[in-house]
Amino acid sequence: MSERDIDLALIADSFLICGVNVFILISGWFSIKFKAKSFVKLFAVCSFFAIMGWEIHLAVNDIPIGGGILLRFVKRAIFVISSKTWWFIQLYFLLMFLSTFINKYIENASQKSLIYTISIFLFMNVYLGWIQGIEFVKDGYNLFNFIMLYMIGRYLRLYWENDYGKYRDLLVFIAASIATAVLALLLNRMGRNTYMALSYNSPFIIIASISLLLLFTKFNIQSKLINLLASSSLAIYLFQEGVFNVYRNIKAMYMTGVPAVKFALMIVLFFILSMLVPIVVDKLRLWVFGKLEEKTADVLDKKVFQKYIE
Repeated sequence: MSERDIDLALIADSFLICGVNVFILISGWFSIKFKAKSFVKLFAVCSFFAIMGWEIHLAVNDIPIGGGILLRFVKRAIFVISSKTWWFIQLYFLLMFLSTFINKYIENASQKSLIYTISIFLFMNVYLGWIQGIEFVKDGYNLFNFIMLYMIGRYLRLYWENDYGKYRDLLVFIAASIATAVLALLLNRMGRNTYMALSYNSPFIIIASISLLLLFTKFNIQSKLINLLASSSLAIYLFQEGVFNVYRNIKAMYMTGVPAVKFALMIVLFFILSMLVPIVVDKLRLWVFGKLEEKTADVLDKKVFQKYIE
């Protein structure tokens, strides 16, 4: 890739990178309710797309099915929490498991205590991790960052007086994203790894994520299309990351020197298909397995959740 292409990619990434942080902030804003139904629903969709991705991998690479392959097939279906395919899913499951205890702490803690706790996590993630590069909190791809973002989202919902105008939130988002882009470009010019600028525990990305969350809380959007996409957003992520890696395929196509017009059309086609296909597949999955999920959730609720968790 040319220097100009790298610069454009870094600038675009600087404005888009906050998606993961925003998702966790939203989880804190609305509060995760660790119920049997939510656990089964999350586990089922992850297991389904893990199996789907493995089957496509076998078919594309013409791998014969044997005992070892069948064992890996079963492992893919059962051990989705420990799968290396989706780092985000692993951490979100852990956050879900801990949400009951985190929520109880937030309910009983004073505003001052909650600020103090968030400050400790900020010190760990931003100073120790982002600035000092301490390994266990180095880049924000860790449970400590997720817990911190969850608590920030909850704090904003409970205590933040969100009476600023939409344009202020938008300006903060743009300013923080520009700061991320400038840092990324500077690191690239210095011949250093730009990974630091685009880490999830970067203070600029955290600020951009918070401002974007606050911005969208000021809108009241009623759209069936948006609701449809939102209800299958997890399926879209699982499909794009574990079944058909859109970004890897786009990069491979770019490196082969595809003509500009064809390249642009293929990008649009890839992204449309990578959203439409998982939405359709997810709806079919629910139609086939929806009742089984509900029955499993009922059994799990009676045998485990009502006895040991709630």
